[in-house]
Amino acid sequence: MKERHFRGLNIRYHEMASEENRILNKYLLIGWSVIAGILVMTYAVEVMKGAFSLGYYAGFLAFTLIPLAFCIIKRRKEPKSYELRYQIIIGYFLMYGFVLLTGHTSLVFTYIFPLLSIVILYHDSDLVLKMGVAALIFNIASIIRDYHQGKITLIDTRDYEIQIALIVLCFGGCYMATYIYGRISDINQEREQEVLRLLEERIIMEERNKYAFIDAMTDLGNRRKFDEDVSVYRDGVPDGLHVVMVDINNLKSANDSWGHVAGDELIVGVSNCIRTAFDGEECRCYRLGGDEFMMLCISSDEVFQKKLNRLRNYISLWKGIHVKEASIAAGTASAKDGKDFDMLCRLADERMYIEKKNHYSRATYDTGKKLKKA
Repeated sequence: MKERHFRGLNIRYHEMASEENRILNKYLLIGWSVIAGILVMTYAVEVMKGAFSLGYYAGFLAFTLIPLAFCIIKRRKEPKSYELRYQIIIGYFLMYGFVLLTGHTSLVFTYIFPLLSIVILYHDSDLVLKMGVAALIFNIASIIRDYHQGKITLIDTRDYEIQIALIVLCFGGCYMATYIYGRISDINQEREQEVLRLLEERIIMEERNKYAFIDAMTDLGNRRKFDEDVSVYRDGVPDGLHVVMVDINNLKSANDSWGHVAGDELIVGVSNCIRTAFDGEECRCYRLGGDEFMMLCISSDEVFQKKLNRLRNYISLWKGIHVKEASIAAGTASAKDGKDFDMLCRLADERMYIEKKNHYSRATYDTGKKLKKA
């Protein structure tokens, strides 16, 4: 169960990364839509002023709205797609390249900066670097175009030098920021993975340690757990200690008559009765092997007797699917009988076998009476 929980943590980690992609894709598209909307209205005003022709405006709309519409549709189909960020950048550069290479003012190169301010939220240095190289190429191309059109000379290049410097500085700064953040994020992620790995190892170790001391069938303490717990009693038992030895009656008969499924059902049923009757921190219950159980209880004689009576009552009421009733033999001993723990165990065992012998004697006697009546 705990291992499944660990795997669930890993799955949850990847789900969070996918959800982060979904949110960033959403707001990158919103940012692009806002920028495109502002430019569409601005260029419409310029058309009305006569600065741009309707043909130019139609071309601008095509390079702006078609890529935007494509990315919006793609996001609806795959909102958590990692590749969508690159498709958005490519679509934006179609618009950026159009206005940069056909614009009537050198200030159109600044149209890339609003998108850059949103792209850095991805903390993807490779994306910023590729976007910066593309922006630099587009701006150099626009400068070469202006030079061939005679708009600039080799002497009067100050504005264009500033243009290139701003592109390099802005993208360079953003690249360094996202690279540093990415390295820190990678280190933190490696640490998180290491913590998860150590947690998994600890959980597996705890599970192994648990089942090293727990009986797999009954979930009670096993012989190893019993030996460890009673090691403190080798020099003498505390006052109020009660020892109970329990053995299931007729287990072999149940196995022979209905199979081991019935026998296992009987063992589990009796163990559940023992666990319920001897509850509380003052009691510890063990399955020593086969159909033998032991309980250790530190309490007053009155409390102990109530627990023992409750056990016998639960046993008398128990009914299984394969086995219709259960019966046990129980022997007890307490610190009043002596301070040697091994002696108390032997005494409880002897008293249990006396009760078991009486049970089978009564069973034989009842069978004989039924035969005589028949």
